[in-house]
Amino acid sequence: MRLDGIIALVTGAGSGIGRALALELARRGARLLLVGRRTAALEQTCAQLPYTEKGIVLPADITNPADRETLVRRVAALGKLDLLVNNAGVMVSGPVEADDQEVRRRVIDTNLLAPMELTSALLPQLRAAAPSRIVNVGSMFGDIAFPYFSTYSASKFGLRGWSDALRRELAPAGIGVTYAAPRGTRTPAADRFAGLAEAFAMRLDPPERVAVQIADAIAADAPTAYPRGPERLFVLLQRLLPRAIDRALGRQLAKAAARLAVALVSVGTVAQAGTAQAADLTVTVAGIRGTTGKIRVDLYSDPDTFRHEDRARQVIVLPAAPGKAQAVFRNLPAGRYAVLAYHDENGDGKLNLILGMFPAEGWGLSNDPTPIGPPAFADSAFDVADPATAITVPLHY
Repeated sequence: MRLDGIIALVTGAGSGIGRALALELARRGARLLLVGRRTAALEQTCAQLPYTEKGIVLPADITNPADRETLVRRVAALGKLDLLVNNAGVMVSGPVEADDQEVRRRVIDTNLLAPMELTSALLPQLRAAAPSRIVNVGSMFGDIAFPYFSTYSASKFGLRGWSDALRRELAPAGIGVTYAAPRGTRTPAADRFAGLAEAFAMRLDPPERVAVQIADAIAADAPTAYPRGPERLFVLLQRLLPRAIDRALGRQLAKAAARLAVALVSVGTVAQAGTAQAADLTVTVAGIRGTTGKIRVDLYSDPDTFRHEDRARQVIVLPAAPGKAQAVFRNLPAGRYAVLAYHDENGDGKLNLILGMFPAEGWGLSNDPTPIGPPAFADSAFDVADPATAITVPLHY
């Protein structure tokens, strides 16, 4: 697609990938319609455009039907639209139980439904400009779903599937569709999951690099835009050998959690392994900051997988004893267990503590020959051989 002289609309143009892509398209000669919720941020993007006659700032919340209608009328007045870039999105991260209904709806509305509605409304202008193109900015999480990014991954999986269907449907009309799947990008949105990104050792690209890759894909009429590097191999493995990705992410999750200094998982043996002896385990959560919210203590009977179906949970509503809370798990069969404690300060499921782990040096996971240790805290390992045993886990804010 020739970019010089085209009219391009970019959503989420006030920051991050959207701003970088708007500037890159402008350098290649495109005329820009800058869409986003924050007028001041859009004006900052506009001020950086390389030509004297600046782009058009169109403040709008694309999840709002009235704003979309206004936006469509403004575009219709121009007579055509050569390029639509659906870039606006939101990201949330954390345990699946931390996503309440409102959070899930906001993510799906912004990342999936709004692009679908906006594209449908702008199809007359795109048809008039054919050959034209739609670009849907997804994520590598739309191919490989990461733990603690479940809702976000679901929204991007949906966007990728919709892009494939749209490409096949609109090809006869001369409208191309490009699905872009950047890996982690250094944007304001990424700041919200900086701890997880660091712990998972995610590679974060500057938005300018991502913008160049997407612009190159647009110019080449490419159906997809994926980052260069091992991620392409991972996508192939996900499709051909998904269990291998399951195991790899399981190991990565364990190591990531070992590096997160936010809470503590203790892993150890309750009672004598291989015997019928049962035991009670008292967990004292120490170092609690403040007196509001809830303390959640999860006991996992399979510390190698951390499956929800293997979990017992106790919730302590604060205030409890100053700086401490206590949970008791009774009549536990012999075996290895893991304890995860975290503080939900507002009591609304939005955690200020994401995850922390793990076992003592040399334990490792069954599928990982590399030991995880040493333990992050001196008391992170426990061996419950008596009928009643107590451990203390400190929270780290």
